[in-house]
Amino acid sequence: MKLSSLPLLVALAGPLAGCVWSPNHQQTIDRTVPFDISGWSQFSGATITLQAFNYEVGNWTTVPGVQTTAAAGGLWSDPTLYSYELENVLLQSKYWIPPGAGCETGGMASLRVFENGYKMVAYDEAQRDCVWDQVWNDGEHPAHAGYDCGTSSQLVLFSPPTCP
Repeated sequence: MKLSSLPLLVALAGPLAGCVWSPNHQQTIDRTVPFDISGWSQFSGATITLQAFNYEVGNWTTVPGVQTTAAAGGLWSDPTLYSYELENVLLQSKYWIPPGAGCETGGMASLRVFENGYKMVAYDEAQRDCVWDQVWNDGEHPAHAGYDCGTSSQLVLFSPPTCP
């Protein structure tokens, strides 16, 4: 997508949302170890929250105690991007499928990150590599490159069996 078509995209899709940069969509993590979620917001001081699919109730729920604020100082411009980091996220077993599984079973968690109520996009490894290629080699703005490279509507993480 060229820069000239970005205003049309914004008009059709509403406000641009920020992104989850790390971890990657479909990345494998150890579900017994706290991890960080970081990325970029479109809003200075935005409230960043995390939702996870709760397999016990069969619905998306806000993960309690996991919230942060996007930085006040931004990078890039048109649009300016503001960094954020949700630190030390440790998901309860109700957020992993199969729910309540023992350490001998792997799992999958479905997550959504929001900035001021707007759902952020996530990138798998190939999409993230594409963004970096366009930013560093082609001089694209990260927000524009993100739309060119495709995005995922949620962050799905996998965990292998965790028994010692």
